[in-house]
Amino acid sequence: MRLKFTILIFIVATSLIVYSDDFYVYWEFEPNINYTSGVGGFIDEEGVLGPPGGQYIIVAGSPMYCGAVFAYIYRVEVNGDPQRHPENPDDPGPVAERTFTLISQHYIGYFCAGSENAFVCKNDGIYYGASDGLGGILKWNWSWGNQLNFAPPCPGESQTLGYDVRNGYFWAGTTDRRIYRYNGQQWEYVFTYPDLGGFHHDGLEVVNGLLYLSDMSTNHIIVYHLDENGNLIEPPNNPYQHIYFTGGTYVEGMGYGPNQHFWVATWNGKSILEIGGGSLMVPTVTPTPTPMVVPTLNSINLLILILVINLLIFINYLKRRGEL
Repeated sequence: MRLKFTILIFIVATSLIVYSDDFYVYWEFEPNINYTSGVGGFIDEEGVLGPPGGQYIIVAGSPMYCGAVFAYIYRVEVNGDPQRHPENPDDPGPVAERTFTLISQHYIGYFCAGSENAFVCKNDGIYYGASDGLGGILKWNWSWGNQLNFAPPCPGESQTLGYDVRNGYFWAGTTDRRIYRYNGQQWEYVFTYPDLGGFHHDGLEVVNGLLYLSDMSTNHIIVYHLDENGNLIEPPNNPYQHIYFTGGTYVEGMGYGPNQHFWVATWNGKSILEIGGGSLMVPTVTPTPTPMVVPTLNSINLLILILVINLLIFINYLKRRGEL
């Protein structure tokens, strides 16, 4: 009975880890706009760009570092089942063809660098930020008019921008993996996530109460739960989920939307990847976080502790039987 109890502690306290390619690369779009960064997704529920329900991505194109930065909006259409993939056991078959139609483009400005900012799209307009070089978060309407400075720069050297529709918080991450949120008046420091071995932070998205984070050059995504007030539920060093994949490219911004998939700008790959399915299929209802019985220990140390406890229990059992 003691052995079963200690095993239960391990199951409850550890993170959910998914190993090696538990999602699929559905498409690679090469728009020929130079270095790609800051991609965001948008589902046009109110028909601001066309028929209601249209799917769009928006991405920045720029030189490698300092230079003219342009924004491009593409309509995404799929000829068939968007979830079908040869490696998807739940929906096997050839990937349905995607088509991308340029809807508009806009000159944002000359600054350093496009890779320090990302797009968030809402029904009321387009948001882009939140670096100091840009001046914070800029906002336009869907005709690229009425530009205004929506928010001040995120502290530090920002790389990403996300939005939690449940509470209206904007989120941003810096190169040194510090995560901030903007509450409408000021930026608040929330936490620093662990080094994922990928040079610096460069991927952030908030979807259905889940916070997705990635480094720039690593094959590793981590996921945290956020409560309705935008507070982190799991300890920073013990995310709810780890997702690993092989191969890969640079991450220069991560968005979500069309086809219920994530979209990743690849920077020097000069393309945009559509990834999803498997462990990256976002639940329509936010899953209930697993209770953390021993929140101060990481998974490896906890496993070692459990093994030691079990060994001591077994030794004590042998002593009582006179076999030791």
